[in-house]
Amino acid sequence: MSPRFKWGLIAGAGVAVLNLCGGMLMGVFNNCLSVITVTLAAAAAGYFCGRQEKAGEAVRAGAIAGALVGFINLASQLVGGTLGGLIGAGFLSAFSQSSSSDPTTWLKGVGVGFGLIIVLALVFGAALIFLGAGVGALAAKLALPAGQPAD
Repeated sequence: MSPRFKWGLIAGAGVAVLNLCGGMLMGVFNNCLSVITVTLAAAAAGYFCGRQEKAGEAVRAGAIAGALVGFINLASQLVGGTLGGLIGAGFLSAFSQSSSSDPTTWLKGVGVGFGLIIVLALVFGAALIFLGAGVGALAAKLALPAGQPAD
């Protein structure tokens, strides 16, 4: 397996675990957590790609690894946010008297919550794919030995 995919998947797995846990615990705040985790994971993936790839391919490999981290982040944000919405809706409905008497109120709240979670995850996820690619490429360029030209 090439370093760009290996390091992208390794760093992406760490991002996925953090997003799944964060999405279930924090809901919409998970998007703020994703900015930090994707930046750090893409930098790590790009750095290790830059150390293992040839000089001419290092920056491109770092960008691919960072974009892969961003794609994994998007998928884990959607899954974590959905699970967080289900857990939150079930928890809140247990303490609400109105939702037990009128199930349509509960369904409307769940629908709005999922809509917000999915839209925010898609917007942030798309932006973080590009952020991951840029940070990965920059880290790979910085990982090159001094005096070695990149593409």
